[in-house]
Amino acid sequence: MKTTNWILSILVAALVIGTGCSEGRKEAPATVIGGVEVDLAKFQQAFMSAPAEVQTSVSRVHMAIRYGQYAQAVAQMEKLANASGLTEPQKNVAREVLSQLKQAASRSPTRQPQ
Repeated sequence: MKTTNWILSILVAALVIGTGCSEGRKEAPATVIGGVEVDLAKFQQAFMSAPAEVQTSVSRVHMAIRYGQYAQAVAQMEKLANASGLTEPQKNVAREVLSQLKQAASRSPTRQPQ
């Protein structure tokens, strides 16, 4: 019985050590639109704790990008970047992503809503 407990303890310790030594979390890769990297993961993370009306705007940006409506995404991002009540880091991320989206929109054709 004691031998079984020792073996079981060693296996559990090896399992815990093995899972703890794996690589750290990797950041999500940037989304590429028309050859321009748009850091949507950073954008989404910056607005996770934002109020509901800001979250709605963030969702609209994501949906416009998803459906290739880049002009709408840029317009929504401009509204969001100028919204009151944003923290300074949120404003910085919004401006950065807006700049990336403008570049991407100029290089990619916009799909018409159906």
